[in-house]
Amino acid sequence: MTNEELQKKLTLVQTNLNEANKKKDNILINKYISELNELWKKASVKMLKNAEYGGWYTPDSSSSSESLDL
Repeated sequence: MTNEELQKKLTLVQTNLNEANKKKDNILINKYISELNELWKKASVKMLKNAEYGGWYTPDSSSSSESLDL
């Protein structure tokens, strides 16, 4: 996912979340919060990959049970 695609998806989720909040629709609010969390997961993995490729981040190999699948 490119940064532009991520920004478009974030904007859409934010708009939908705002509308759900105005309507006080808890089901839709929860749906859009879940979508936002999924986007955050994808973005954070991408950020870590980019940081690793750039030499700014080295995965901690001592905590293999919590390692990220990069």
